[in-house]
Parts: sequence; C-alpha cells; structure tokens
Amino acid sequence: MSKALWCSSFTPLSVVQPSITPSMWTGVYVDKFSPDDQDCPDSFRYIDIRDGELEISASGTGEDCKEVWGRRFNSTDTVNPILEVSEEEGLGLGVGKTSFISKVPSNDPMYEYAQKGALNFTLTAGHVNGTNVIMWNSVYDGEGGAMPPDGSIVKGKNCDNFWFFKLN
Repeated sequence: MSKALWCSSFTPLSVVQPSITPSMWTGVYVDKFSPDDQDCPDSFRYIDIRDGELEISASGTGEDCKEVWGRRFNSTDTVNPILEVSEEEGLGLGVGKTSFISKVPSNDPMYEYAQKGALNFTLTAGHVNGTNVIMWNSVYDGEGGAMPPDGSIVKGKNCDNFWFFKLN
C-alpha cells in the first residue's frame, strides 16, 4: 500500500479511543516510509517510558544494520529523543512532539539545519486498516524547509511517514 493510501486511510486514535494514556505509545515499531535504514530488514524503533518520559530508540540501523541508538541500549546515551505528550498543549495525549536534534553531532552538516528545527516532528497515534500506527509529519514540524547538502527546500507535509506497531 502506498504512502498516499496510508495517509488517506489514517484514523487518529483520539477518534476511536478518547481515553489515551502515555503508556499507550510504548512498544516496538517498524519505520515504514523513512529513507533511514531501508536496506535493514531488522531495523526497529522503540518507545519506552523511563523516569516518566517517553524515550525513542532504534536498533538495526546504520551502514552495517547493526547500530543502535537511544537510552534503551545505553542509559547514559546523549542521543535521547523524548516524545512529549500533554493535554495542557491542547493536543490531547494522542498527539506528541519530538526532536531528533540529539542524534546530530555539532560537526555534522545537518547540525545547522537541526538547530533551526529541521528534525522537529509531530506524531499522531492512530490506525490504518486496523493496524496500530504512529503518523509523522515532515521536517520542520510539517512546514518543510532547507535541508543539506545544498539547502534545497523540502516540501512540508502533514503526513510523511508511519511507524507501525510490531510488538509490545
């Protein structure tokens, strides 16, 4: 099924289940449409609750498909994207915000763009044809913007990627 069909078939979890808790985000996911790790069939994403925060990690990544990142694998790792969900922001617990800025070292060409919000995203929990998923918007929190290597403008999208639930 194409990304366009996934996007058009998406139903936010808040529509079908108004009572959402932060723990409902936790689990093991497969990254469906991101260009990251497309050649790594055993690449997984994780959302775990640790010390009251939803932490994002990954395994089976990188050129050799054997790299890991995030606090699931190293409790002191500086790479620690946090998924923030809060009813106080008016978004409801089925919508969260995260940034992958902690994944980018200061000497990386992406660093300048990350500092300007390139790796900020809004995530929405929901379903596609009965499958539990997390829908991601595009770079710059769905607004789009300049990206390396040459500052080319990437179009903003409200629906750009999905993680689908694998295990819990």
